[in-house]
Amino acid sequence: MRYLEYEYIHSLVEERLFALVMFLHFCDLKSSLKKEKNLYISIH
Repeated sequence: MRYLEYEYIHSLVEERLFALVMFLHFCDLKSSLKKEKNLYISIH
C-alpha cells in the first residue's frame, strides 16, 4: 500500500513540476516577445 501512495504522490509532484516549468517557460517567452516588440518599435 505504501508503494502505491508513493507512486501517486510522485506522479502528482511530477505533474506540478511540469506545469511550473511550462508556466515559467511561457512567462519567459512572453517577456522576450515584449522585449522584441519594444525593440521593433524603437527601431521603426
